[in-house]
This record gives sequence, C-alpha cells and structure tokens, in this order.
Amino acid sequence: MTMKKITLWAAAALMLAACEEDTTFVEGRVTTDPAAEVTKSTVTLSGKLEITSHGSDAKGMFGARGFVITPNRSNIPTAEAVRDSIYQIEYGYRGERELPLVLAEGKGEGVFSVMVLGLRPNTTYYARSICVATTTGYQYAHSVFMGNTIEFQTLNGNAPPEAATAEIDVSGGVVTLHGSVEYEGNPPYTERGFVAAATAAPTLNTPNVVKITAAGTGEGSYSAFLTSAPQGSRIYVRAYAVNTAGVAYGTEFNFTIEPPVVATNNATNINTTAGTATLNGSITSTGDLPITERGFVYGTMSNPTITNGTKVTVSGTGTGNFSKNITGLEEDNTYYVRAYAATSKDTTYGNAVAIGVNYVVFASGSIMVQIYDNSAGTHWTSANTICDNLTTGGYNDWRLPTRGELEAMYDNRDAIGNFQTSATGVTYWSGTAYYSTYKYVTVFNTNTRSSDYWSTSTSYSFRVRCVRSLP
Repeated sequence: MTMKKITLWAAAALMLAACEEDTTFVEGRVTTDPAAEVTKSTVTLSGKLEITSHGSDAKGMFGARGFVITPNRSNIPTAEAVRDSIYQIEYGYRGERELPLVLAEGKGEGVFSVMVLGLRPNTTYYARSICVATTTGYQYAHSVFMGNTIEFQTLNGNAPPEAATAEIDVSGGVVTLHGSVEYEGNPPYTERGFVAAATAAPTLNTPNVVKITAAGTGEGSYSAFLTSAPQGSRIYVRAYAVNTAGVAYGTEFNFTIEPPVVATNNATNINTTAGTATLNGSITSTGDLPITERGFVYGTMSNPTITNGTKVTVSGTGTGNFSKNITGLEEDNTYYVRAYAATSKDTTYGNAVAIGVNYVVFASGSIMVQIYDNSAGTHWTSANTICDNLTTGGYNDWRLPTRGELEAMYDNRDAIGNFQTSATGVTYWSGTAYYSTYKYVTVFNTNTRSSDYWSTSTSYSFRVRCVRSLP
C-alpha cells in the first residue's frame, strides 16, 4: 500500500495523472475504510477500487483516486461536483466549485491511502473515497465512482480559531465592519473583533492600531462600528479571534473616507477705501460624509485655519460656488484666505489665496495685479517709472506686465476687475519691447483683444496696470 502525506487545503492543487484511453466499457466499486491513526490534527484515510466489469484491456481507464473530506455532512459533494472540480484542477482553473479533495498516489485497481494534515482538534469529519474513470477519447470527461461515507472525530487538543473578514461598508459617515469566526478554536475563543491601522497587515501589536471588540461567542458572523477612522487616509482592517492557542486574523480589507474637494477662488470687489472684499470658493465634491458647515478663514498668516484665523460661514452644504462679503481689511496688509468645508470628522481647506486691498493674486498667471489702473494715460517711460516706484501691500518690486501677462490679464479681466474696455478699444502698456524704441501694448476691446506695438515717444499715452511676480 502506497501512502502520501498531504495537507488538506493544499491537496487540491495536485495535478492528476492522465488516464489511459480505451474504447471499451468499464465499471467499478469503491469502498471507504474506517479512519485510522486519528490525532488532534491528522488522520489516515484508506479506500479500495474494485473493477466489477470491463471490456478488453479497459482497467487502465481508471485514473485519479482519493477522498473528499468535510466537517459538515451536508457539504459532501455529489459525483458531478467532484468531476467538475477535478476538471478545474487538471486544466488550471480555480472556480467556485473547487472542493476539499485529497488525492492519493497511483491509479487503477487496488488499495489507496493518504494521510491528511491540518485538521481541527475535537471536530467531527466526514470522508468519502472517490475514483475517476476517463471517458474514451476525451481526457476532460470523467465518470466518478464514490464509496461509502465514514465519520470520525479528531482528538482533543489546543488549536487557534479561524477568522475571516467579509466586507466594509462606508455610508453616511458610518463605517461598519463585517467578519466571521469559521472555527471557534480549542478551547473556544475568548475575544473577537477587528484591528484597524494606517499600515497594511495590522495585528494586535501594530503601533497605533485601533482594536474594536465584538460581543458574542461561537462560530458565525459578527459586525462592529469603526468611529475613529480619519478622512483622506487609507485604513487597513482585519477580523481577529483569540484563544489560549493563539490569534487568528482574517483577510485584509482597506478603505478611504474621501474628504470634500474644496477650492479657493480669487477675491473680487476689493475696495481700497472701505477695506472690503468678496471672498469666493467652490465645493466640487462632498466626499463620503455630509458637510456640516462651509465658509472661509482669512488672516495675515500664510495658511489660516479655523483656530488661528478669522472665520466666516456661508449657508449651504452641497456642491457649487459660494461667496461672502467681508469688511475691516487694512490698507497695505497682505491677507490670505482659504475656503473650507467641515464634516463630523474633520475640516478640509482649499488652497490659500493672497489678497490685499490694492491688489489681487492672479494665480494662473503667477503674478499679483493691482486692482485699479495706476494711470489713466501716460507715455511708456512714465508708465515704467510709476510701476518701478510703486510701494504697496508691503512690496516694492512692482513692474509693468510682460506682453503675455497682459494678454492673460485681458482674458481674465472680469476676475481681476476694474479694467477699462470699449467697443473701439482701450490700450494698456506692457513692458515687452518690440525693439528699442517700440513696446508692445494690448488693446482691451469689449469682446476681443488685440496686440500691437507703439513708439515709446511721449506722444502716445496709454493706461497702466502694475504687477509683481509671485514668489
């Protein structure tokens, strides 16, 4: 008798030996012997194949021999299910019909045996022998012969439980974890629950791990709520169960609570005399949690927050644009503003936008722009001097815009504000030279713009709007 040691759950990966083909009929009887050499985690299973009738030279048609084994009697598979699972093994598939097959060495008529490892202690198992015959001409079409079912119980002994993580639900700000205990262990587990961390494969010993226990005992499903998950960070979760023999962890799942998407837009309606402005922002996505509050924070620090800046709220909780008028801005101060959206877990901020009572930040153009024209009309040399000598907002490096910057200013004239336009066109100086005595200008028409170049002679007088480069 040939014997082979095989771990139960890995055994299904064995490739079956090909069976000889024949055109004659074959039929057999399979028997399952009582279990032998039973321990707390192993058993020796034996069976016998007897060919009861066949045509000439047909015995070689019998190929794979082995056993199906399960702790649940109702889960003993049918011959059809065994045939399909063997087909999956032979041809490299891994489908839903895979079974806990334990295959023995050899083929054909006679006695076969295998030692099964990895069993649970103090557990009743059911086993049934199988033999497979290959249909003539088709290596993948099998007839399965099944023996009688035997029952045995492994010996008592300590063994850790078996846990599984089923799924994670994130809905309306609530994170629900689902897991199960597939085997309660021996002795039965004393604690079950989930571990969650910002690093993969969390355990009870992972630094900063969050442990969530779940009440209950025995095998089956359980759930728990995770209340401490932050927004915007990926969290890894595993179910676990503990007894004196060890800790079992389930499959790892991960999730992220998506925060709102917030943007801060350029301030408008800046009034240097009154010290007022309109703050503008937008929310393009609310994320996974309901927004409880939105608005702006501003101050002279570069990244104001609701704790160190001035906060103004705006009614509404959904997506879209929102604005707020503010007062009390002091001349020559630089202010920074950020739109924000708050949820039950955290506050999300938009980008910081600098504003001053005398200028706006044109971020896409990488410049600050004076909010009013610095001259209603002068020749180029004077225009250049006006900007070079300008000190405001705490800056003294103002200049004339380049030709490209001036064209971009026209394209964004409504956001920047206060440009003069007309159907016939209003012309602004740039600092870009066409050649030494001629400079480019941009003509601000009502519906379009055009570029031209003019002499720097004092006989040409155009409007001036100073800018400075963003750091």
